[in-house]
Amino acid sequence: MEQNKSLSEYKHYLESLPIFVILDNQYFKNKNSSIFESKPADMQYVELVNKLNDILVDKLQANSRESVRELPFTTIFSIAEMIIYSAVKSTDVFQQVMKPEYALSYLPCHSLNVTFISAKIGMGLQLSFDDLSKLCVAALLHDVGMTQLPPNLYESKEVLTPEQRKAIESHPLLGYQFFEKIKNDFPWLLKVILETHKRENNKGYPDIVTDELHLYSKIVGIADTFEALTHNRSFRKAYHPADAIKTIIGAKEDFFAMDILRSTIDSLGLYPVGSLIQLNNKKIAAVIDTTGGSPMRPIVEIVNENQLDNSAKPVQINLNQDNNLYITGLVYSEMYEGPEKIRKVQ
Repeated sequence: MEQNKSLSEYKHYLESLPIFVILDNQYFKNKNSSIFESKPADMQYVELVNKLNDILVDKLQANSRESVRELPFTTIFSIAEMIIYSAVKSTDVFQQVMKPEYALSYLPCHSLNVTFISAKIGMGLQLSFDDLSKLCVAALLHDVGMTQLPPNLYESKEVLTPEQRKAIESHPLLGYQFFEKIKNDFPWLLKVILETHKRENNKGYPDIVTDELHLYSKIVGIADTFEALTHNRSFRKAYHPADAIKTIIGAKEDFFAMDILRSTIDSLGLYPVGSLIQLNNKKIAAVIDTTGGSPMRPIVEIVNENQLDNSAKPVQINLNQDNNLYITGLVYSEMYEGPEKIRKVQ
């Protein structure tokens, strides 16, 4: 399709595809689906996490490399389709993605979050539905090598020792080796598993030289970085989402591909979903959605000044349609790392 369409036009294009009509009936209007329209967003998110956990823990940890072809790829593609559908039709589940504390165990939550973020960036690049599907499958499985390591290593609440860090950094090779038997069927998947933690300047890990990173690897790589920054780690609190974007923009010029970086900014905004901000009228607001093409003017919801009044309807404002209001600064709650502790991406 044309690459100069607005994000809104691109979403309408996706919704017009026959496959999207099928997905609408298969997922959104099916009460047995994880993303059934009547389910609260937090329940949809948890069900998707549990589906992925069944694969990453129950299936992958229990299977040997010899039985890799028996893995439920149909289910994996189904989860990817639900994520794409949700990313196009709703912002509610993405608000769950952007919560700094993981709702359940690290690996499935992190992998699902990275997939949602990758889908957003892929939509910013106006990828075809086929490319979006493959991208999301690759994002779901990008850290599959972690399943070959002891869970207490990647779920540790303590700062890792150099030896533990070295073990963690072996996971791309472990994942590649696990899926090596199907590399002819899913070459793009093997590339992402191996390349997600590599950068344009060939820095990162594993210690291999790559002539050109796969497009999906570039997307998942920046999505993985953003997800890590915006979620709690053993050695720090989550970054404010706006600080995370600034940190990524401030990385070395040869760290991330410029077209992927531009799409990340257009798709997530300079004030991503979950950002607490202050407006020029002194009101505090939370960013609940972005407006494609206007990264500095998201859709916000005024924080209820009277917390006792549960009947008060939340006030939502599209800053792209209200020229009298603009963002004057960030608001830091106790859940975010303070601005003085922000470090550059290494």
